[in-house]
This record gives sequence, C-alpha cells and structure tokens, in this order.
Amino acid sequence: MFVINIYTQCCGIVLLIVLAWFYQHQKKLHLNTGKAFFLTLLVALVSITMDALSIVTICNMDKLPLLFVELVCKTYLVSLVAMALSAVCYICTDIYSKRLQYYKVVNANFVLGILMTILIYCLPISIYHEHASGVAYTYGPSVLMAYIAAVIYLLMNLVFLVWKKDVIRVSRRKAMLFWMIIWIGAALIQFLHNELLIVGFAAAVGIMVLYIKLENPEVNLDRQTGLFNQTALTRYMRQLSYRSRHFSLVLLVLEHSFYKNISRESETVAEMEMINFITAVPGTMAFKTAGDEIMLLYETPEEAEHALHLLRKRFETGWGKDASVFQRPFWIYLPDSTLIKDVKDLTYLIKHVRQNSKELIDNGFLQIDEKLAKDMYYAQEMEGVIFNAIEQNWITVYYQPIYSNKEDRFTSAEALVRITDEDGRVVPPYDFVWIAEKNGMMLRLGEIIFEKVCQFIQRENPEQYGIRYIEVN
Repeated sequence: MFVINIYTQCCGIVLLIVLAWFYQHQKKLHLNTGKAFFLTLLVALVSITMDALSIVTICNMDKLPLLFVELVCKTYLVSLVAMALSAVCYICTDIYSKRLQYYKVVNANFVLGILMTILIYCLPISIYHEHASGVAYTYGPSVLMAYIAAVIYLLMNLVFLVWKKDVIRVSRRKAMLFWMIIWIGAALIQFLHNELLIVGFAAAVGIMVLYIKLENPEVNLDRQTGLFNQTALTRYMRQLSYRSRHFSLVLLVLEHSFYKNISRESETVAEMEMINFITAVPGTMAFKTAGDEIMLLYETPEEAEHALHLLRKRFETGWGKDASVFQRPFWIYLPDSTLIKDVKDLTYLIKHVRQNSKELIDNGFLQIDEKLAKDMYYAQEMEGVIFNAIEQNWITVYYQPIYSNKEDRFTSAEALVRITDEDGRVVPPYDFVWIAEKNGMMLRLGEIIFEKVCQFIQRENPEQYGIRYIEVN
C-alpha cells in the first residue's frame, strides 16, 4: 500500500509540474483569473508534495523525532485547507469584479483559514503505521479539524457556484463543479478508507480539467499571427473596466491589396517580421481583432505616442527578405480611454470612425478627440432610435404632392419617411438617413415604406384625385 500511495502522489506531482511548466512558458494575458489559477496550481503542488512527504516520514518514524513527523503531517493537513481556500479565491475572481469587493471576501476567508490552521497545529494527531502492509495514515482531532475546514471551503465553493451562477461563466461553473465533485468524492473515499491516499491526486486531476477547459493560454491566441485574439481582448477590456484602469490605443488597419503581386511565402515572411517588430515595441499589448485590424494597447499616452512614432517610421520602409513588401496601413489613435464611457463602446467607435471619417481616408491617420467621440455616441443613440422605430412601428409616411406646370394640376406625389422616438418627437430625415444607410437598416426601412405606400394606394385610391403615381425614395 505504501508503494501504491507514493506512486499515486508522484503521478499527481508530475502532472502538476508539467501543467505549471506549460502555463509559465506560454504567452498569456495577465488576467486576475489566470493569477488565481496559477496560485491554486502551486498550492495543489505543495499539498500533494506534503502528502507524499508525510507518508515517507510516517514509514520512517522509528528513525525520526515524533515531533518532526507530527509537524510534517499537520503541515500537509494545513495545505489541504489552503488548497480549498485557493479554490474559493479562484471562483471569486469571476464573482467579485471590483477589487475592493474581492479582497473583502478573500480576506475574511483568509482570517478564517488562519484560525483553522492554528487549531490544526494545536490539536493532537494520531499516527497509524503497519509495517507489514505498508498502510500509513493519520487520524484524531487535528485530522478531523482539517476535514471540517476543507468541507467548509468546499461547501462555500458550491454555494458560490449555485448562488452566483448568473455572474459566473457557464464553462467556468461546469469545470469548477466537476473539480468539486472529484475532490469531494475522493475525500469521502479517503475518510472511509484511511489507507487510500487519493485526495491530492484528485485535486491534480481537477487542476488539469481547469487548465484544459478554462486557463489554457492558447485559447486567447490568434493561430495565424500568435497575437492575442478578440476573445482575449474582450476579457482584458472587461478587467480594465472593473478595475477602472485607463489606457491608450493605436489601431493599425492593414491593406491586403499590397500583397497581390507577391508570393505567399514572401507575404508570410513579411507579416511575421511586422508582427515581431510590433510586439517588440516596449509596453505593447497587441490583439488581432479582425482580418485587417491589429489593436495595440498602452498604459499611458506617452507610451502610445512613442510606439506610434516608432511604428509609423518603420512602416515607411519595406518588409521581407529583400525589403520589397511595402504596407501602408491606416492609423487610428485614441490617446485616452476616458473619451469613451465604457470599453464596450470601443468596437462601435472604431466602426463609426472607419465608416465616416474622411480624414482617415485622406491622410491615413486619425486621432480620436472629444468631438469624434460625441459624434459616435450620437450615431449610436440614433441607431437605437431607428431600431425601436422599426420594432414598434413608429414610422410614418407623409405624401408631398408634385405639381405639373404643363397640366396645371397635381399629378403625382412623393412619399417622405419620418420616424418618432420613444417620447413621440419626430426625428428629421437628415439625422437618421445617413446612419441607416451606414448600418444596413435602410433596406428594412425601404421595405416598410413601400408596404405602407401600397396600403395607402389600396385604401385611399389617390388616382381619384388625379395622382397617377407615388415616388418612393
């Protein structure tokens, strides 16, 4: 049994070391969830190592001081409690996005953990070792206290997963539940059969599940370029928003038409050289957000302006083996994120600027200022007005008669569309038509207008008034 337990613990130790090595040597975002996960992984590694060490010391207790053996065994019990506590910290990174809330909950649990640790070290512990079979385990008040503490934290995790399910991502909730089930099952088996030491290995398997399902850095990377992808940007922006952190942004809009007359190999070499240069600029966090966009984030405007100077200067020369591939990107610069109310508005802002800025097309560079941000929010608000008008049927058609000088009478009419907002105010066409044309809503508006005109003709028969036709624009 001694050999089986040691082999089991060694398998868990090797598994966690491999996971830790892969996690540390992969490109990753510095997210709170990632930091909490790595802390949980390290605590689990310490715990399973202490588990193996406690078995070794018990089996050699005739050669070692009893106080030392008891200290090692109690330290292992404390590490079990620490692992359960680290799981609470990990799940709380999703629940409590505000730093103050997070630390308030974590600190309260940490104080509780310290009290339990003191009790574990102070309470007596009994050791059982059978030389013939190699069975070795501990029992007594100290062990019982450790189980109570671990169960409290495990139940706390389960309560969080159920109580706060609306703010926890579904994938995280499922992975954490799977881990908890494995861990609780192993703890029950070990509690009923003290000779089987499997709690540490079960924890290692749970950590592996978390890594595969949630914390593998590869899921945040664009496979083609190796830059962070749109998913990573969304998660990173969410964290910046929760922590009220400001940033500066540089957006490169690449023109793929420059690659038309070069080979695929030359294109790949040039692209990788660009990517390597961009990511080497100090302070740069680079995200591939679309087929032709690379977004660069910086902590301060000074860092962003320095990077912008270096990048624009480098893009004046060629790329590739013989510097024959030239790329002339469009540049969009947001010096201060306080210009936008919420990071969620960033995508709309970039879309708005790309669609409506003549300066960007003419000069290849645009700095977003307060006026552009206000224009964007107005366009966003008006888009909502148009959407609501379509959904609530707040669209009215007015008919302007057209006079024929030749016939000296009204012979036709023009259908004019008007929409109203939720307060009943009529929105002038020059305020919404250009927005509807940009975002694709004009087609739906046209269908509604045409349908209303047809209904009007059928209902009112304007031909009886000499109106032969109605123009629909």
